[in-house]
Amino acid sequence: VFKGLITSYQTKEHGVTKFNDFFLTEAILHINPSDLEEILKAIESLPTDDECIEKLLEKLNNFTSSYVRDIFFGPDEEPLMKEYLNNFRFKDNFTNIFANQFIILSRLGITKEQFSSSKKTLLKYLKVESDLAWFDLKQFCNFLSIKGDLFEATELVEILKIAVDGDKYGFNKYTDLIEKTAKAISKFYPDYKIDNLKLIQLAILKCSSDNSNNSNYRHLIPLIKVCAENCKEILLNTFEIQLDKKFSSDLYEALLEKADYDYKRKNYFQIYAEHINASKGGRANKYGKRELTDLVFIHFAYILYKLNIDFDRNELQSFTNLNDFEKWLINPPVF
Repeated sequence: VFKGLITSYQTKEHGVTKFNDFFLTEAILHINPSDLEEILKAIESLPTDDECIEKLLEKLNNFTSSYVRDIFFGPDEEPLMKEYLNNFRFKDNFTNIFANQFIILSRLGITKEQFSSSKKTLLKYLKVESDLAWFDLKQFCNFLSIKGDLFEATELVEILKIAVDGDKYGFNKYTDLIEKTAKAISKFYPDYKIDNLKLIQLAILKCSSDNSNNSNYRHLIPLIKVCAENCKEILLNTFEIQLDKKFSSDLYEALLEKADYDYKRKNYFQIYAEHINASKGGRANKYGKRELTDLVFIHFAYILYKLNIDFDRNELQSFTNLNDFEKWLINPPVF
């Protein structure tokens, strides 16, 4: 029925023009998140009246407050709700509802004033919950990407703190939330800079295994753009120590793409080019119908054009066994 309503809405001049809270609530309660996301894939906004938005936000408050109780030391899990959540079927429904609410809310014309009463309990819920998985939080991350301006900068930092506290090496629940929250701060509050050294140091520590032999810092890279110089320097030093210890093309690519990292710094670009030359043409997925190259090489070419890197740089001479398409791609004038 809900899919039919969406099809009707897409039928201009003949279909429905607004959605009410009844059908949106039914969608939140009963449709699997992946199915709901697919149904709404082509829809950026759902027109409703203010009364509908107020009712859905009230239901969000009911949802988050049902899980949280305030005790002397701060917010805590509600014991009765935790008991119910031992039932796997109930837990699955509960977490689906969380995800579905943000699939819907990210498409509504919510004002900052309307959302103001929802934030306090939502932050408490995120702080104490222990039942959501990364794919449940994914929809909240998307909400932050679209509607991050509904939060104040300090509230986004509070969400970042929650994610950092819960993060640990080999545990992917909070990686997207850390990355998307940092991007939301950069997008909606570009002048805001984080100068909390303890928070950044904790974020770094959480990315290493207990014996410190393995680390994964990729999801911290967007923090560089929202950090003050003191915190930014700590992050860059950490990433470079990791690259010196064991070069990772994934980490280096992410630095170039997401942090405006200077490719001329140290000799990393030379190592990167040599790594791509050694790994291209292997088991990487082929690019295009003609399969003229692979995605490893395409990504390298993308970096060249994104950063406007000179085609005549010495590092590009490292490549061997290039076909005509690849030669053209990384040096059109010479080709």
